[in-house]
Amino acid sequence: MTLNHDITIIRNCTTSTQLFPVVETFAYQVSELEDRLKRAEYAYDWDAIESALGQLAVKRYTYKFAYDAASEMEEDEWQYQNDCEINNAMMGDRV
Repeated sequence: MTLNHDITIIRNCTTSTQLFPVVETFAYQVSELEDRLKRAEYAYDWDAIESALGQLAVKRYTYKFAYDAASEMEEDEWQYQNDCEINNAMMGDRV
């Protein structure tokens, strides 16, 4: 997958409950890339190290972008829900 594909997936999520599983997937991918980097380092395979570092940098960026978006979305959802509850309580007093 490319960065553009990953960003498209992130942007297509409309709720934090949709986005957090995507974040978890990226976290697993980061972990796998870190393991691949370690194996390349132990093998002194400079081409594999270079490749793994590039992919790891992109995936870490994607993970952070997705995590920040999910956290912000979750906070906005909580605030919206809280505002609705306050509004409903206030409107109930008017009836």
